[in-house]
Amino acid sequence: MSARYTRKEAAKFRIVENKVKLRPTKKEAIEKAELEEIKNRAVRAKCACTHSDDFKTIRIKPMSQNEAWQGRRFKSKIYKKYEVLVMGMLPKITVPAGKLRIDFEFGFSNPASDIDNPLKSVTDILQKKYGFNDKNIYEMNLKKVIVKKGEEYFTFRISAF
Repeated sequence: MSARYTRKEAAKFRIVENKVKLRPTKKEAIEKAELEEIKNRAVRAKCACTHSDDFKTIRIKPMSQNEAWQGRRFKSKIYKKYEVLVMGMLPKITVPAGKLRIDFEFGFSNPASDIDNPLKSVTDILQKKYGFNDKNIYEMNLKKVIVKKGEEYFTFRISAF
């Protein structure tokens, strides 16, 4: 480091292979850690389909609206990665035409989690994967279950209304 920089300024840089690079900000480091966590959960996750009542279980933590959107209009980087991972985990199903009913069960590790927080992001992902329009949803049932940390999931069933 040149003597031209103060200690505070020099702390923003790191030397890699004789090249000066900016250190990642705290926000960037947190975002990188969150992306790694999503990847790790996706690797461990398996889609378990129960045949008795036709619910589909996706073993990944439901993403909240706060995490999904930057401001009002733009998807966050984390949400974009989450969307791709969840779409890859979803089973192939046929969605009936016309009016729909969707049942959800969200497994949260935090009892303070709002039941409706992940609803929009999960519904948008299902809509994108299965090609239906959410204006055709006429009934939606939600259930909240508390699970151990690391065992978060969401379950869904799509049927005719």
